[in-house]
Amino acid sequence: MVNFVMSEAPDAKLRVYVDVREKGSTVASLLERKLLVVYKRLDIGDYLVSNDVVIERKTVSDYIKSLYDGRLFDQASRMASSYSYPMIIVEGKYVSYKDRVKFYSSLASLAITYGLHILMANNSQDAAEVIYYIAKRIYSNRGQFIVIHKKPKLSGLKDWQLYIVQSLPHVGPKLAKRLLERFGSVEGIVNARLSDLAKIPGIGEKRALELYKVLHTSYSSHSEKSYRLDDFT
Repeated sequence: MVNFVMSEAPDAKLRVYVDVREKGSTVASLLERKLLVVYKRLDIGDYLVSNDVVIERKTVSDYIKSLYDGRLFDQASRMASSYSYPMIIVEGKYVSYKDRVKFYSSLASLAITYGLHILMANNSQDAAEVIYYIAKRIYSNRGQFIVIHKKPKLSGLKDWQLYIVQSLPHVGPKLAKRLLERFGSVEGIVNARLSDLAKIPGIGEKRALELYKVLHTSYSSHSEKSYRLDDFT
């Protein structure tokens, strides 16, 4: 368990970008005691832990509200399209009887359809603890080889094409389909001009540049550059 009461200075090596709308929340205030919190206006998610990991935090009541007003799946889609490891923390325990079916079926949709990692927290301290350990784990893994997750069992050629394209940075299921429909094949995406990639809805110039660099830069085990979080400094 993280001791958020200790008066020691926060660990400046651990940094989390937090949406300004979370400022003053119990979770953000607890995190300030243990790591460096940088408040920024985030377009996607509430907590940006690394270039690949974004977290949306919702209390149970806010989760139910966003489920009914349509925000939930729109947020999930944008998270999945922009980050490799989108996560959602659902904070609280009580779900009314009339909402239980929709609550749990929506969690299944978030995991299966959008690929979100779902984390449950009993309260704000638990939520802060989860975010802290995610940041700590990411920091401890820096400089190590990237661990590729186990390859799925896919039945058809189209599924493999979508899988390959989704492995690119910022590309989720919908954007992968959009790219394949526009350029015709994985090879077509690789050979696409930078300007044509930037015209695809959901990509833009910045993400197109990163995609282009991934696809065309010669591999070297001695040189690597990170792009996205530097834009906040």
